[in-house]
Amino acid sequence: MAIRLEALLWAIGVGIFVWQFVVPMIAKIPLSLEREWRDEYMEYAESHVEGEELGEAETPQRFKVGICIAAVLISLVLLQLKGISESTAAIVFYAQGSLLLAAINWRTSLLPDKLVFPLLWAGLLFNAYHGNAVDQVYGAALGFAVPWAIYWAFKLGTGKEMMGYGDMKTFGMAGAWLGVAAMPTVFISFFACFVLMYWLMKSIEFKLKDTFPSGYVPSGIAHLAASMVCIVGFRIV
Repeated sequence: MAIRLEALLWAIGVGIFVWQFVVPMIAKIPLSLEREWRDEYMEYAESHVEGEELGEAETPQRFKVGICIAAVLISLVLLQLKGISESTAAIVFYAQGSLLLAAINWRTSLLPDKLVFPLLWAGLLFNAYHGNAVDQVYGAALGFAVPWAIYWAFKLGTGKEMMGYGDMKTFGMAGAWLGVAAMPTVFISFFACFVLMYWLMKSIEFKLKDTFPSGYVPSGIAHLAASMVCIVGFRIV
C-alpha cells in the first residue's frame, strides 16, 4: 500500500511537535513530581531534608530521537489506516500520550497521575461529545476494576504485589478511549507483551537491577502496545 503524501506530512508534523513540546516532558513531569513529594515530606516532617538540590534531569539524545521516530511512525500508521479526520486526530493524540507515558515509565518507573487522568478524561469527553460514551465509561471502570481485583487476590494469596496502582489507572485510561469491548484484548495484549519483554531482558542477560529499581520491568511499553493493537482494529476476543 502506497504511503499517502498528506498522511506522511501530518505524521512529520506530529514528530516535530513531539520533539519541540512532548519530549521535554519526559524529564519535566517526573521532576515536578519529585519536587511535590519532597515539599510534602518537608511539610510533614517539619524539618530540613538533606540531599542534593533537584536539577533538570537530562534525557539522552538517542532516547529523544527514538521517541520522535516512534511518534512519526505511530502517527503515519494511524493516518494511513484511518484517514485524516477529527476522530483520527483524537486517537493520534491518545497514542502520543501513551507514548509519552511509556517514555516516562522507562526512565523513571512512574505512570504519573498528572498525565494519566487528563488523558482518561479527554477520552470520556471526546466520546461523549461525539455520541454516547456509555461504552467508554464502562471500559474505564472495567479497566481499573479487573487489575485491582487481580492485585488484591494475588497480594492476599502471596503477600506480594504484582503491579502498581499506576497500571490500574492506565488500564482505565485505555478503557476511556477504546471502550469496554476492547478491554479483553487490551488485557491479553498487555500480558503477552509484558511477558515477552521480561523474557527478552532475561535472555540477553539484561541487568534489571542496575537499570530499574528492584528489578522492575517497565510496563509502559506494554500498555502502549496493547492500546495500539486495539486502535488498528485487531481483537483477540
